Amino acid sequence: MNKTSLHPIDLVEAPVSQPAGPALVAKDMSLVGHVPVALTALIGNVSLTVDQLFALKKGEVLAMNESIDAPITLELNGKPVARGELVAVDDHFGVRITELS
Repeated sequence: MNKTSLHPIDLVEAPVSQPAGPALVAKDMSLVGHVPVALTALIGNVSLTVDQLFALKKGEVLAMNESIDAPITLELNGKPVARGELVAVDDHFGVRITELS
């Protein structure tokens, strides 16, 4: 792996505010609204060889292909449904939705 300088990032604390604008789906969802789904937040990716993958050690840092301020993509079953920005919610990560697909 390449030597990389590490810089901690400060996440913006998400302000308490009411969401605005139309919902992603504005139809009667009473038949399926209770069905649980998994939404995945993608922050980037990295390409490795199998040798590099098996040589990883605890504490190693992998640099992703996205910049720190790049939008986060939200995927539902592998399909992009929204984009947003990474924020801090108390001591957890969160995503503020900026665009719906």
